Amino acid sequence: MVDAGPASWVLGMHVINDLSMGHISLDQTQYIVKLLEKFGMGDCKPTTTPLPKKTILHAASDDEVHEA
Repeated sequence: MVDAGPASWVLGMHVINDLSMGHISLDQTQYIVKLLEKFGMGDCKPTTTPLPKKTILHAASDDEVHEA
């Protein structure tokens, strides 16, 4: 085993290590781009999710499920 230093890529995910904030993030942008290209959507335009900020989602109750 060899110490190659901090990881930057692991299993196709970009590892972002922000020591000043004490955060580690995983980025799968390359995987998403690969899927978009595979399905012919490489030139698609991004858009935000149509939900208001700070929306709290919850599981539907039995009554709500039967109403639909």
